Amino acid sequence: MKRLIIVLLLALFSLTGCANNEKTENNSVDQNNEVSYERLSAEQTVTEEVEEEISSFTTNVVDHSAGRKTNVDITVSKINGFRLEAGQTFSFGELVGKATPEKGYKKAKIFDAKGNLIDGYGGGNCQVSTTIYNAVKDLPGIEIVERHPHNNKVPYVADGLDAAVSYGVEDLKFKNNNEYPIVIYVSDTKDDVSCRITKITMQTKIKNN
Repeated sequence: MKRLIIVLLLALFSLTGCANNEKTENNSVDQNNEVSYERLSAEQTVTEEVEEEISSFTTNVVDHSAGRKTNVDITVSKINGFRLEAGQTFSFGELVGKATPEKGYKKAKIFDAKGNLIDGYGGGNCQVSTTIYNAVKDLPGIEIVERHPHNNKVPYVADGLDAAVSYGVEDLKFKNNNEYPIVIYVSDTKDDVSCRITKITMQTKIKNN
């Protein structure tokens, strides 16, 4: 009888020990899997810049002279893709500089200080500045610091929506008061001048293997 009791106790102890070992082993596997998943997730996560269009504006070209088209092409190339960081101020004059023949600018129709239509280097620049102004003027967080109307009506935009520029005299300036950068894209064809504004935000993504 005693021998039977001892055998039963040994059998019970053996089964209990196996169950505990199995439970401990399973817990270890679960923990390892969890740690491994977290490590892989961290390795596969990347923070990227995401670009989103938030505004656009287009003006029609009325003067199709070769000189004006050349001037617009040059100015557009100087501004296209410009990134305005948070807190930074855009200045058309500083970015484009003075329109001179050494830079490839041609003579085209411009308004002088009295509003007279004359030939001058950089004719067409005001259409570029006007197009940009209309693309940004209503955006949240954009503060128009400087903007001047022409003395005469211009044919490519409605009254009160133009932005005259003359190096060292009149400028188009606006400040980005947002917490994110914006990018200014400008382009032109023989028929129009266009501006697109995008904003840059950060987004976390999973890397593609």
